[in-house]
Amino acid sequence: NLDFNGDGVPNGVEYFMGRTGSPFTPNPVVADGKITWPKDPGARASYVIQTSTTLAAEGQPGGWTTEASGVADHGNSVEFTLPAGRSKVFVRLKVTTPE
Repeated sequence: NLDFNGDGVPNGVEYFMGRTGSPFTPNPVVADGKITWPKDPGARASYVIQTSTTLAAEGQPGGWTTEASGVADHGNSVEFTLPAGRSKVFVRLKVTTPE
């Protein structure tokens, strides 16, 4: 949860994306109904894509839930296809690194 450079992207996510030490890490954008994050194939980390309709905590109504479909790992990137039929959805990349 630490954010060394204060850009709003946690250090673990920057490590996963291969952006460690960068002064600023841009957030990915939606293009053609998909979000793509860069991925460092050498990063020792695991990840999940989560969505929410309300930004509530996991387990709360509308809270963060892990997506099992629509996720494609291409080795040097992770792509998520937004679910159809939702008028509003928040998406995040949740990264876990070994201690």
